[in-house]
Amino acid sequence: MIFMLSSCSNSKSSKSVSKTDEQINKWFSEQKWEQGWNVKVDESLNIKDFATYYFKHPVRWNKAFKFLATTDLKNINTGKYELDGKNLFASVSEYAPEDEKK
Repeated sequence: MIFMLSSCSNSKSSKSVSKTDEQINKWFSEQKWEQGWNVKVDESLNIKDFATYYFKHPVRWNKAFKFLATTDLKNINTGKYELDGKNLFASVSEYAPEDEKK
């Protein structure tokens, strides 16, 4: 199963993160941004980059994480799920991988 979140940006947001590294690390470690989604973040994540993207559109990120927290992802049906009208949606599809032994 393939799961993809997409956001269409029709606004010209030029907000930048005006927080110190210490503030960003504190924000990230508090994990409120997860919206209840219990996820193990890969250690390769650049927290400062993530914070920059997050703070440009926090409402959309919160809706996306809330969706991930409250949806049974193992049993979700394929299709498109609008999370914020046409601005943010999840697309779920399935495919059968080819046999590697061929």
